[in-house]
Amino acid sequence: MFGFQHISVHPHTVYVGTVKNKAVLDDWQFSALASYDFKMATPYLGAKWSRMDYIHWTDGERKREKSDLTKSVGLVCGLDIPFGEKFWLNLEGQFIDVEAFSVSANYKF
Repeated sequence: MFGFQHISVHPHTVYVGTVKNKAVLDDWQFSALASYDFKMATPYLGAKWSRMDYIHWTDGERKREKSDLTKSVGLVCGLDIPFGEKFWLNLEGQFIDVEAFSVSANYKF
């Protein structure tokens, strides 16, 4: 499975005195995962790449702050545990670029 996500946050332009300030936060994420359905559980494993940029304009002059690309590649591993056809529990961990763990209960409508 391949995934892509882009989020771009554009808050309102702000004036500090007569100086016009505008900011944009850009987040890019790509992931590639492999899984296998064992019926009792579906484990998955993969890699992800992410990058976040902060772009700031001051009176029309643009400056981009890039994220540290050496810390942008990570490992994702998880497990889906089904409880019937419409309900499942998900456990997921992310490593290398971040240290994160999540648990979710899911229902398919």
